[in-house]
Amino acid sequence: IIDYDDKADLVESFEASRDTVSTKVKMHLKQGSFRLKRGPHEGSTDIISLVFDSFEMGGVQRQDNFEAALSLGNFRVFDGTTTNSAYNQIVHVKDGKLIRESEEALNDGNSEIEPFFSAKYEYKPLDNRADNGLTVKLRSMEIIYQRSYVEAVVKFFKPPESQILSVEALLVRFF
Repeated sequence: IIDYDDKADLVESFEASRDTVSTKVKMHLKQGSFRLKRGPHEGSTDIISLVFDSFEMGGVQRQDNFEAALSLGNFRVFDGTTTNSAYNQIVHVKDGKLIRESEEALNDGNSEIEPFFSAKYEYKPLDNRADNGLTVKLRSMEIIYQRSYVEAVVKFFKPPESQILSVEALLVRFF
């Protein structure tokens, strides 16, 4: 007796493989910034400004796998509280090495600077190394401390005396 089911082979041919992508989402922001400014009565200048390059976020959904990734290309912070300072850039990423991310980059000769920060989360990784996987990379950076910008940021976020009781009541209620 030969045990053969021609319908089983047909059903198997229509089943998707484990690495078949069902949904893929990717977002890229070339450059962005965030600034804290003094009030209009104080001259409306920057207290501190944060500038970043190449922010990417994305995710891939497969039959029994999920991946989410986030990366930030470069990161700089500038002090606006000290005038005529030799160190107005108070945070910067140290020079990165060039990396090649894909075979196309190798063939085209294109290369990118390694991102300042990257994180990747995987639920049931395809290589079965774990149930969940988390990879986080952070390049070294240089931070210059100046008392003036720390005090200015604290002052910016400190509520007026007349509002402190209201803020404390809200914090107690939610925490």
